[in-house]
Amino acid sequence: LKIARSVGKPTRKNCGTCHFFGGGGDGVKHGDMDSSLGKPSAELDIHMGGQDFSCIECHKSQNHQIAGALHGSIASGDNHFGLIVDKIIGDAVMAFWNAPLDVEDHGRHGVRAGLGMIEKLPELNKDFQEWFGLSIAVGIGVHRGQVRVGNMGSDDLFDYTILGDNVNLTSRLEGLTKFYGVEIIVSEALADVEMDGYCLQELDTVRVKGKDNPVKLFTFRNADQCGEDEQARWDQAMEQYRSGAFSDAHRHVAALHTDFPSVHLYELYEQRCQQYLQRPP
Repeated sequence: LKIARSVGKPTRKNCGTCHFFGGGGDGVKHGDMDSSLGKPSAELDIHMGGQDFSCIECHKSQNHQIAGALHGSIASGDNHFGLIVDKIIGDAVMAFWNAPLDVEDHGRHGVRAGLGMIEKLPELNKDFQEWFGLSIAVGIGVHRGQVRVGNMGSDDLFDYTILGDNVNLTSRLEGLTKFYGVEIIVSEALADVEMDGYCLQELDTVRVKGKDNPVKLFTFRNADQCGEDEQARWDQAMEQYRSGAFSDAHRHVAALHTDFPSVHLYELYEQRCQQYLQRPP
C-alpha cells in the first residue's frame, strides 16, 4: 500500500505497472488485464476505448483508496473473516464461508457481511450521485446449508467454487428481495442468528423454483426502524394469516400499512389478504 500511494496520479502507465504486470508476468495478476490495455481499441476495452480515458476519469481516489466500489464493501472491516469471494458476475457478487477451512459461526459472518454492504450503501450512493448522477439499490440472499466445494471444471480450466441445491436456493432468495421490498432475505436456517442493532422479521413461507419443500423467509431490519410494538403486531397478523383468519389478518396488516406506509411488506399482505377474502386458497 505504501508503494501504491507513491506512484503519483493514476494513469494507464502507472497503474499498469502493477495491474498489468503484477504476479510475475503480463496478465498474470488479473487475467483480463494485461499490456494490451495500454493502447486499446474500442472493441478491446469498454473502459478506455474510443475516448482515451485515463484511470483517474472513473477511479476517484484518496491515498489510493478507491471510493464507490460496492463489491469491496463485502470484505471491509470485520466482514471479511473467513470470506471467499467466489465470483463477480456483472453487478452481482457470490461469496461463501467455512471452506476450505472451518470458520466458527460462519452463518453469522455471512449475515454480517450482507448487513455491512447495506450499511455502506448510503455512503457509496453519495459518491455515485456526485460522479454519475445515479443511485443503486441492493438485494442480498443469505443461506446456510451443505454444498459441494472444490476445484470444478476440466484439467485445463477449473475454478474453486461451490455447487448444489443450497447455492441455487441462495440465488432464489436474492431474487425475491425486490418482490418483498427488502434489501436482505435469509432462510430459516439462519433464523437463530442474532445481530446487535437489528430485529429479525418473518416475511413468508414459499416454495421456491427448483425446491419441493417450502422455505420460511426472514429479513433483518434496523432496530431503530422496527419497534417492539410493530413487531408484536406483525407476529399476530402472521399467526392469523397462517391459520386462515384472513379477515383478522387483513385488519391488522391494513393498520400496519397505515402506520408504516414505507414498509412494502405490509402493503403486499394487505392486498394478498384482500384477494384471499374474495377467493379463498
